[in-house]
Amino acid sequence: MYDHGWFNVAFERELREDLTPAVIGSRRLVLARLPEGVRAFSADCPHRGAHLAYGGRLEGEAVICPFHGYKICLGTRTPEGFSVAAYPTLSIGGLIFVRLSASHDCGFEEHLQRLTMDHTLVAGFEMPVRVAFELVIENAFDQRHFHSVHHISTRPFLVEHEPTGNLLLRSSFSFPATGWIKDKSGSDYLEVPFTARTFSPGIIVSQLGGDTPYCVITTATPQPDGSCMIRLSLALPHAHYGPKPNEQFTSYLLAQSRKGLTDDQLMWENLSTTAPQRLTVHDRAIIAFQSFCRSFASPA
Repeated sequence: MYDHGWFNVAFERELREDLTPAVIGSRRLVLARLPEGVRAFSADCPHRGAHLAYGGRLEGEAVICPFHGYKICLGTRTPEGFSVAAYPTLSIGGLIFVRLSASHDCGFEEHLQRLTMDHTLVAGFEMPVRVAFELVIENAFDQRHFHSVHHISTRPFLVEHEPTGNLLLRSSFSFPATGWIKDKSGSDYLEVPFTARTFSPGIIVSQLGGDTPYCVITTATPQPDGSCMIRLSLALPHAHYGPKPNEQFTSYLLAQSRKGLTDDQLMWENLSTTAPQRLTVHDRAIIAFQSFCRSFASPA
């Protein structure tokens, strides 16, 4: 597990109460609806370890613990000394992100803020998968699997670090035109520029260009049992789709994305985690991603 980085812990529609439980691996969180917006805190009561989101009651800037009734301040100390740590939180476009530490933003918050200025964010779907969460994001860097699993041809993958610290991938895809995604020239095949920015081991924002441009925000958040929860959302440019994109089109894109993940799921959930790994020259982008991930772990 990592000590830094952003994770997509919920969609805003999941927050039906003042307090909502969330997890990042073994870290138990409570999402609190406060006057300034949704914020994330450690969910473990410092008195006896009760989970503050289950039966706890929000009272101003504190939670009344459901186990012994102590007032647990959110981010600050009470006279009894009971408080829980706050985590950096970003709630935007119906998506809620939490960062494990004050470092390793890698330009993510600014990128998402800029994206929402001229794109409509569409909070998509959840998908539980029995696989380590890094493999979900690593999939975007696995060039050869696109042809084998998804029947998509690719140009060579080019990977570099951007000044903000995120990892940038550039390539292009070639795939058959569909009823929704077409080439203006009438070609049966599309050559689509592909750019992906990875901001943490659990978040990648992919941009597809061409005549039907759109972005896919793919996130994977580790669960306590070693599986992960994928949350996939879209960002559609106003210049192309207007401020209110066609719902049938967004449903189509989400359905195609889910199908792609389902095809990958068959591979992920039947991988051997103990088999030797013999990476080749075709796996350079994967190696770059794995190195990027290691930077999110604190030195021993």
